Amino acid sequence: SCLCAASVSSAQCASDELTISYQKSQLVGEAMPQIINDLTAQQAALASARDELATSKVYVDTVLRSMADSLLVIDSNLTIWSVNPSLLALLGYGEDELIGQSPGLIFGEEFAQGSIIENLLLQGSVSGIESSFLTRDGQLIPISVSGSLMQDEQGQFQGLVCVAQDITARKRMEEEKLELHEQL
Repeated sequence: SCLCAASVSSAQCASDELTISYQKSQLVGEAMPQIINDLTAQQAALASARDELATSKVYVDTVLRSMADSLLVIDSNLTIWSVNPSLLALLGYGEDELIGQSPGLIFGEEFAQGSIIENLLLQGSVSGIESSFLTRDGQLIPISVSGSLMQDEQGQFQGLVCVAQDITARKRMEEEKLELHEQL
């Protein structure tokens, strides 16, 4: 649609529109290399960030898999969100059997009574609390638990992270020591 005055011929009007269209395309054409450079730089930065993130994830996963102590992460719904291989080996469960379950499955009565969770929620963290895990086949394993609240940047509760050590050998030695003292 030509905006030219009626006195101007339609050929002149078409010529003016072509000139404007050509000038616009020249401006876009001149800007295009810069746009392409900017997009290329953004793609490279995203690829680098993805690589760094993937490397960090592999590193953290390796650390968690390599831990000798049992790791248990409980989400804000108080269900098991993550476990490490040490916990699975100690308790005889598969990961898919624990994820999404209540921690009461492996803490038994103590979890049901709320003592571990209550201590964590009241104190923010605990260290060296003696408790016990319940294995898949029903055996109680004495443990020492340390844990902390997980919170987001605004201080909102995100869950709990717990590390537990099997203290069966220590308990057995304590019992043997008591027996020896009683015999004397």
